[in-house]
Amino acid sequence: MSDTLKKDAEKKLNDAIDQAADEVASDNEIDDMMNRVADKIVAKVDLGDMVRQIVDVTAEEEKSHPQEVTAEGNPAKPTGIAGEKMLACMNESHAALTMWGISHFDWRGDENVLDIGCGGGANLKHMSARIKTGHLTGVDYSKVSVQESRKLNADDIEDGRMDIMEASVEKLPFEDESFDKITTVESFYFWPDPPQNLKEVYRVLKQGGTFLLVAEIYGRPDLSPAVQENIIRYHLYNPTPEAFGRIFRDAGFDKVEIHIEPTEGWICVEGKK
Repeated sequence: MSDTLKKDAEKKLNDAIDQAADEVASDNEIDDMMNRVADKIVAKVDLGDMVRQIVDVTAEEEKSHPQEVTAEGNPAKPTGIAGEKMLACMNESHAALTMWGISHFDWRGDENVLDIGCGGGANLKHMSARIKTGHLTGVDYSKVSVQESRKLNADDIEDGRMDIMEASVEKLPFEDESFDKITTVESFYFWPDPPQNLKEVYRVLKQGGTFLLVAEIYGRPDLSPAVQENIIRYHLYNPTPEAFGRIFRDAGFDKVEIHIEPTEGWICVEGKK
């Protein structure tokens, strides 16, 4: 096609577009129709009331949803889709507790670290930022927890910096004195035989190593009725700080320190071998 024909075709196309635009722009019926629809919407809808209803529903959902998800997901051993949702909620809601707990470690960056009851994998994720040349391992006896932990930490697993496996604290699949640091966050409540299982933790901890047990709930007089109800409902093992000290020492830990967060009241039991 010659340049002249191209220019003629472009001109005809532009003229057609301009004509169509002028016809639409001059069509007052469209404007009138849109205005009438807008007036009816404003007349029938109280936007303030709509916002209040949305906020009220959202607030109610926020109050009821965690309890429903926790009950369906089974906090002792997460299962199914509800378990996945519960673990995602816990990853978020336990973030501050986790960061406070692991702050009691003195980090070098070359440690071999174990997280028992790794849940949704957030604790492993937090600790991986502190490990440069070391290695992290997560264990959980819930298939769903292992699955979700692996998803969250996929990059570290692919890089060979982390392993996550299905296993129970009753019999950890590791040699004696395998780890420099061991943690458990919000899982001790559910261990099959906590005093006895602590001896298994002690076994796989290296000489000179540290174990941190981090929890929101423990035996203290100011627990709310709702928390006390959950302790009964989920059969939580819930010793006092003094009892924690005794069972840690009975398991073999040479030095035991109890840390209580002053604002939230969280507990971190530190045992050294």
